[in-house]
Amino acid sequence: MMKLKQKKILYIDCTNGISGDMFLGALIDVEVGIERFESIINKLRLEDYTLQFKYLIKNNIKGLDVSVNLGECKNKRYIRDILKLIEQSEMSRNVKKLSEKIFMEVAEAEALAHNIQISEVSFHEAGAVDSIVDIVGAAICIDIIAPDIIISSNICDGHGFIKCRCGMIPVPVPAVRAMLKDSQIPFTILEEVTTEMVTPTGMGIVKTIANEFNSMPTMEVISTGYGFGKRFTGKTSHLKVVIGKEIYYESKE
Repeated sequence: MMKLKQKKILYIDCTNGISGDMFLGALIDVEVGIERFESIINKLRLEDYTLQFKYLIKNNIKGLDVSVNLGECKNKRYIRDILKLIEQSEMSRNVKKLSEKIFMEVAEAEALAHNIQISEVSFHEAGAVDSIVDIVGAAICIDIIAPDIIISSNICDGHGFIKCRCGMIPVPVPAVRAMLKDSQIPFTILEEVTTEMVTPTGMGIVKTIANEFNSMPTMEVISTGYGFGKRFTGKTSHLKVVIGKEIYYESKE
């Protein structure tokens, strides 16, 4: 006897790169919604910031731009401080566990890239608040969408150099290179792009949540969402996500 079943699939198209704000915008756009997202992220009790949501149209594509506006916060946060903040929040256990897992992925990569201990990894000012909102926000969205499987495309990045607080660094940036090491994640350098397309936060999110890296499977598409990034790459700086369902039959004895 055959039983009809279905599987909810989240597909992430990273061919234009991935960053935390791009991912957040795309998932809020595709299913979560702004009001629902804000009602949960406020449970984090993170101070000195505001969120701005703006729908934009670029190259005839409508997507969501999410911005974190910093207040008076001038403190750096170590990974232990961030994990404590997450643990003491009123968010669900699933959101806490996934947030902590993503943060540890990024922290381990930063420690390896800069030859320091994980306990020494710190996030400074806007970078700390941005990272917390993007990573915890990603965990909130995944918990709401609750896909049965998450599939990502290959990861595409540019090359060249970008400026950060420690000076000029090569692209792909060291933390992204560290996360790719021995990961078997398919990665492509686009010769026509001479800047960063993949941030450590974006890489940490997709590496942690994706069950596999492959082309988009055959499925019935339910909805498509777009999230815009801030960096000018010469391409449409957006992340596309697709929610679909795969219907199949399972034998039942």
